[in-house]
Amino acid sequence: MASSSNDVVVETDLSGRYKRYDTIIRKDDKNKVYKGLDSANDKEIAWSKVEITEEMSSKNLLQRLCAEPQLLNSLRHDHIVSCFNVWIGDDKLYINMIAESFPLGNIGDYVRKHDVTDINAIKNWCTQILKGLDHLHRHDPKIIHRDLNCDKICFDGSFDRVKIGELGFAWIFEQGDKMPTFFSTPQFMAPEVLEEDYYNELIDIHSFGMCVLQMVTRETPYRECGNKYQILGRVGNRKMPDALSKVTDSEIKRFIEKCLNPASDRPTALELLNDPFLQPSVSSSVEASSSLSMNEPRPFRIKGKSLEIGPFEMTLFIAGEEPIKFDFPVNDTTQEVMEKEGLSARMSDAEFSLVSALMEKTENRTEFFRWFPDEITSDNK
Repeated sequence: MASSSNDVVVETDLSGRYKRYDTIIRKDDKNKVYKGLDSANDKEIAWSKVEITEEMSSKNLLQRLCAEPQLLNSLRHDHIVSCFNVWIGDDKLYINMIAESFPLGNIGDYVRKHDVTDINAIKNWCTQILKGLDHLHRHDPKIIHRDLNCDKICFDGSFDRVKIGELGFAWIFEQGDKMPTFFSTPQFMAPEVLEEDYYNELIDIHSFGMCVLQMVTRETPYRECGNKYQILGRVGNRKMPDALSKVTDSEIKRFIEKCLNPASDRPTALELLNDPFLQPSVSSSVEASSSLSMNEPRPFRIKGKSLEIGPFEMTLFIAGEEPIKFDFPVNDTTQEVMEKEGLSARMSDAEFSLVSALMEKTENRTEFFRWFPDEITSDNK
């Protein structure tokens, strides 16, 4: 059961399906996240109540903020939290949002509680976060999170799987948009948010860099500042947080600084996924490649499904390996997908060539999904 005898229902949505308890999971200045229940399937949910500020009270802006999560809740990705519903309360004081719940908490809580965070865990988290960001940024239309921080990156069932959360007030970016600045956490805010009316998805990359800094140092950026106005002053003047000087590993520091570059020189999520910092070590890669290259291609099969909105969801089964799940965005090339997912490290050259050739030859994705070779003998069915 998702609820306990100590849970008290204090609010129900109009449909009666979602119930909010008085237990607060997380809160900040304008947002409180409560424990709740989806009574249709007896599953725990997270019910967010966001205060409607004067800056948000424009009718058009409120309509857009509440309409866009309807698109966001159609997103399906392994590293993005699902948003189920959003609406403005009858009192016009709060925006309510229903999303997945994550009892294990978030990366922010984790690094605050543990003295040491393993570098391999950080690399794993970074890879998953960047895959989620890449999915958002290459979505059509493009989606910008605008308030990414460690408290909004949730553990999904175990500490080695993460999802980007609290997307209900992300912005669907259209060229020429004048972007609102509220809901951005000062410590993770890109300088151009303060300086310009117009910016793009690279503000999320800056925020991601600050997340990595917190993972490594276990210190919230700009902790040395006494209040948010001092933080905003340093951000606006492009002064880095003191925590950056505490990063002693040159490779990690280079990776973080790359994310914090000026927007004109800041990499995309896809470019960061291919950064040397996130690649397997040379020794392990050589060992794996050597053992694979000596063998004939293993039996494999591919299956997937098409979603109404967004990419195709793919699963590649190779004999003797765990299933490999990945997305195939409609506008991506085969090479882009293969590189982004790091498939070459998990296959021999012959296997990689076979899968690539099959995908390239396919006239359309529907045929590709239906391709099941008769000779498959893999146990992964």
